[in-house]
Amino acid sequence: MKYILFLLALFLSSTAYAEDNFRLENHGVISWDGGLGVGGSIDVPVYRPNNSFMIIEDLAIRGNLDVIFSDVSKGGVNSAFEYYPSLAIQWNLKYNERVTILPEFGLSGVIQPHKWQGFVPVFNLGTKIHILGPLSGVIRLGTPMATTIGFSLSL
Repeated sequence: MKYILFLLALFLSSTAYAEDNFRLENHGVISWDGGLGVGGSIDVPVYRPNNSFMIIEDLAIRGNLDVIFSDVSKGGVNSAFEYYPSLAIQWNLKYNERVTILPEFGLSGVIQPHKWQGFVPVFNLGTKIHILGPLSGVIRLGTPMATTIGFSLSL
């Protein structure tokens, strides 16, 4: 057991998250109309500048799915799930050693009960606070979701 704890401590204290291959995120969601939900995403870095003095940590492609539970009272439906799959470009801008700023731009699909609603733009501004090794806390404000709050794991 002590070897497992040692390996876990070694993994969590690693600074290898700066050179991650991808990041997994889970988050809670609050939509603009008050709906609550959950979501998850994967971020894949596609560009890292060679200069360590630059503010840009990396540029990543972010695939995301948010599922919202909404209370709707139209057409005989009392409650429904809405799905928001999205694809965005995410800049990871280094503010300091523990904080990263996350502007994101892209497109999200909107799937409401039994109906495709089309695409809407994704504009988010978030921050990532590095907690311990590869684990970070993340909060975003933007559209189509008002707020997302969750955790990111760099692998």
